[in-house]
Amino acid sequence: MKGELARITNFMPKTGHRKFSTKVSNEEVNVNNIVVADLEALVTSKGENVPIFVAYYTYRNGNEICEIYNYDDYDHDPQAMLVKFWCDLITNCPNTNVYFHNWAGYDAFHTLDGLVLAAQMYNCNIVPFVKNSKIIEIKLVNKDTKMVILTVKDSFLLLPMSLAKLTKSFEVETIKGHFPHYFNPLEHGLDNLNYIGPIPEYKYFEAQRTNQVEYAELKAKYQDNWSFVQEMTSYLRDDVRGLYQVLEKFFLGIHETMDVNVSNSNTMPSVALKSWKETYKHIDKKPDIYSLNKQTSLLLRDSYLGAIVDVYKPRLKGVGYYYDVNSLYPHSMLNYIPVGIPTFEMLSVHEFLSTNWFGFLKCTVIAPDNLEIPILAIRLDGKLICPTGQFTGCWFSEELRFALSQGYQVISISYGIQFSKDNRVFNKYISYLNEVKEQASLEGNLGKRTISKLLMNSLYGRFGLKDIETTSLICAPSEAELISRNFPIKKSIQFSNGYELLEYYPLDCYHNEANIAKYIYDPMTAERNVAIAASITAYSRITINTIKLECQKLGIEVYYSDTDSLVTNKELPKQYVDSKEIGKLKLEHVLSDGYFIAPKLYQITTSEGKVKNVSRGYGGEFTQADMETLYQGQSVEKFKTKWHRDWENHTIYFEWDKKLRLSGEYNKRVKVYDEEGRWVNTKPIKLNEEPCKPVYEIYPKRSLSDYTPKELNYILENLSLNSRIKKKVAKKYQNRSNLP
Repeated sequence: MKGELARITNFMPKTGHRKFSTKVSNEEVNVNNIVVADLEALVTSKGENVPIFVAYYTYRNGNEICEIYNYDDYDHDPQAMLVKFWCDLITNCPNTNVYFHNWAGYDAFHTLDGLVLAAQMYNCNIVPFVKNSKIIEIKLVNKDTKMVILTVKDSFLLLPMSLAKLTKSFEVETIKGHFPHYFNPLEHGLDNLNYIGPIPEYKYFEAQRTNQVEYAELKAKYQDNWSFVQEMTSYLRDDVRGLYQVLEKFFLGIHETMDVNVSNSNTMPSVALKSWKETYKHIDKKPDIYSLNKQTSLLLRDSYLGAIVDVYKPRLKGVGYYYDVNSLYPHSMLNYIPVGIPTFEMLSVHEFLSTNWFGFLKCTVIAPDNLEIPILAIRLDGKLICPTGQFTGCWFSEELRFALSQGYQVISISYGIQFSKDNRVFNKYISYLNEVKEQASLEGNLGKRTISKLLMNSLYGRFGLKDIETTSLICAPSEAELISRNFPIKKSIQFSNGYELLEYYPLDCYHNEANIAKYIYDPMTAERNVAIAASITAYSRITINTIKLECQKLGIEVYYSDTDSLVTNKELPKQYVDSKEIGKLKLEHVLSDGYFIAPKLYQITTSEGKVKNVSRGYGGEFTQADMETLYQGQSVEKFKTKWHRDWENHTIYFEWDKKLRLSGEYNKRVKVYDEEGRWVNTKPIKLNEEPCKPVYEIYPKRSLSDYTPKELNYILENLSLNSRIKKKVAKKYQNRSNLP
């Protein structure tokens, strides 16, 4: 059997794994090429957004430049206004990066058609970067010189916070103001925007941006002399000026802290990756980090499970304690990390248990029936659960060993992917940034503290990104027709000049047998390593689960647990609590009451009487009566304004008072009721799955020597769950006599 195992061990080619580069461009940051833009729209009674103002702002040679465009000046033609806006940017601000805050989620829907028209007027090609049907970046490239004339980016992808929070976090001079975005002068008897009179009623403001106290102050300030155009102009100017000031501080702060130029990056994770490389390249005898080939990445994807969010007890009456783990993921990054080129292995349960084997295992485990809080997670029916009983999953070896220490058993192994390990991969990066954060806190420097926190928390997920399988371009109708005939189209957007944005799958392996293996063993298109991300999330689960298990030992009840937090009925021992130390717990709130209905659906009341509502998908307020209704297992009806993004008409619609039915259903654990029918507890779901088989038994033959390498290829392809390639290849070669 040893020879057969060795053959399988050597099966996965050590090709297609591309070493991470540690080269980083260290050119000086240039804040003079920053331009900030913003668009404001009217909302009609039907919910349609109509662009009425657009502006850009920059600061050059000591001069503030701010241009604001009002559609009253363009005969109420938003398209004419936007084309003029883009033409002026191309003329007046060449070779710059233009940042909209939430470009991909909002502004692009209104402005992209005008940009396409302006690009045609200036003899430019438009080069889009689209990911998951979201436009990340647009470059305007001169057709003759091939020079980039203008680049449009989304600052929200760099700084994923509201502008109001950003201006406060970076302590800039210009703070975001208030405006009644739902007030439409054209529906109040006017044929233009020149409304002057009483400030609009509070219902026209967004409650999450303007509270009742702030509205009362505005009403007292303006009385009956509020001007729509004047206030919109002032509001828009403050928005672009404030964002410019934030970006300037952010760019300079990143360069000062990490010697990295942000202007070449589109997202905060990419900035964090460059920053990590700056520290990693100075480590002596450092291990090599590889971007894994597609096949290995697909096999490991099931081990990248994320955080456990569970309700254990639904009702807290009396004193409770809400704890957060300080920098949970950065703390987890200080552990041993998978490095080097992975090896696909067949190993027995005994070999795993009796060695220091390090990597990921597809295996079947048995969890003890008496566990109140199981610790190994699997995906089941689209949700992440921690069951008891017998079940199969793909787990990081160190999380498996942690489970074994709590009474779990491994009964069979399908395959393993082994790595070398090193605990220096992120140590210098995290330690340095944590020092920067602590020093910034002492100095009261909120901007630097924000930067250090973003860099610490944005890196690990960058390694776990899925590969980009699509290509995008904006092209003339004839080229669009040719591409549509030859490739699967994921997304198509048509523009008023006949041009089209296409996002399509240029995968030859769909219809070219010779390219199947090449595609599978090609490296990812960008630097990614899901093994690193999966190990970090596993270490994070170990940390939070260790605390839960300690609570059980001490007789402390756990009511609710989120990614990096938990709610208990007693204080935790002091050795676990430190508001500053990374990896320790911080007491966020002392509670007097709590309802925990489902993941991300709860209400807590602090000892000071403050009520905090959390509801993913709703975001509004709940009364205690609402929570009691949900707790009783009944539904609650709420109303919210829902956005609909419409690429066909290049706009966004609001659906007013969209009815939302919130349910008290909870299906990640089993509800437990008392004798009077009240929900008082939960218990784990119990599974009884068949044990997994070694990979060579999935398609049994007399011996391993009967398998050809290509047949083994086929077996491995079919182990890759939820992959587009698996589905295509499996369908094409369902008759094994047709194997390539």
